[in-house]
Amino acid sequence: VDVIGVPGLVVEGNTILGATAGLRLDGLDVAPTTGARIEGNHIGLLPGNTLPFSGPPTTGYGVYVGHAEGTAVGGAAVETGRAPGNVIAGWVAGVLAIGTASGAPSGTRIAGNLIGTDSTGTEARPTGAGVW
Repeated sequence: VDVIGVPGLVVEGNTILGATAGLRLDGLDVAPTTGARIEGNHIGLLPGNTLPFSGPPTTGYGVYVGHAEGTAVGGAAVETGRAPGNVIAGWVAGVLAIGTASGAPSGTRIAGNLIGTDSTGTEARPTGAGVW
């Protein structure tokens, strides 16, 4: 899912699968994506906590945040991995945050997610880097 130029976007409660990317937010100068919330999604897992393929991940990222200021991926959940947290597995990078030369997009928060596990947090699911 590619999103460019949608201020205040909320992506919540979805199962998202993709060949090279789960969810890509990009805040281009001409069409900024600001204040997005990515909460309570299963990104890379099928229902039943299974991966759509076998073996280690070979490509892609679960969530890509590129120049999208003020983005929240997950949040302060009562129980880790439950909304507003996400379950992200089966990617080379669980969350990839790209900002300016000075660092990640300002105001970006990544918290309360299960990365590289199933939704119970007890079973490993192949994932490369957690947050990159």
